[in-house]
Amino acid sequence: MNYSDVTLFFNDYKLGPLREALVRRGTTLEEELTKHFEKLFSDLIPEETRREIENRIRMEAEAEAARREAARRFAVIHMHEPGDDFYFTTEYETSALKLAHVYREYLQPEVGKYALDSLARHFADTQMIDEQVYNVLCDAQPNDARIAICADFDFEKRQLSFCEQNDEEWRAYSLRDIAGAAYAAERRKYISPGERAELFADYLSGKELPFADGSEDPSADESPGLTM
Repeated sequence: MNYSDVTLFFNDYKLGPLREALVRRGTTLEEELTKHFEKLFSDLIPEETRREIENRIRMEAEAEAARREAARRFAVIHMHEPGDDFYFTTEYETSALKLAHVYREYLQPEVGKYALDSLARHFADTQMIDEQVYNVLCDAQPNDARIAICADFDFEKRQLSFCEQNDEEWRAYSLRDIAGAAYAAERRKYISPGERAELFADYLSGKELPFADGSEDPSADESPGLTM
């Protein structure tokens, strides 16, 4: 939508007291000027023209909102530990590498010490959902480009499983390997995001776990995470 600046010049001796008076009334100069502008528009512009303009503004606003929604990307995440489950979305950590970074830097030292909703605070722009919504979003992922990744942190089995937008199926890795892959990708300086993603994928190559409900975790005899 198009907007134009309107510049007004007003003497500083008058402007200061005017702003203070408006603050005491619970308003601002900008708010009052906007009200006067809208009244001037209403008084001088015919009703039919005003309706046409308001409809055009509304249609452009709806189109812009639709464009923003289509460009939106988010992750759908489930965290599990014995006796506790937490589901949420995040609009920042939208790749396996970013999830691995959050795990290595923030979750790893706190797992088992804090509730899952407290662990989720380490993700940006989160919104809590329930299990039903989580399952619906994961099922919809192949046909919804907004869902960049669906992920499951299973702290009981000590593994992370995920399905990124272009993946044909879910993959699972031990949290120890996820932390190691994050370290391998982040220790190199001055490389592109694509190169960092390749380092992450290379580290995990050949380390994928069997992905099946109730399957035994091969990392069960390892420590919960890798600190580097």
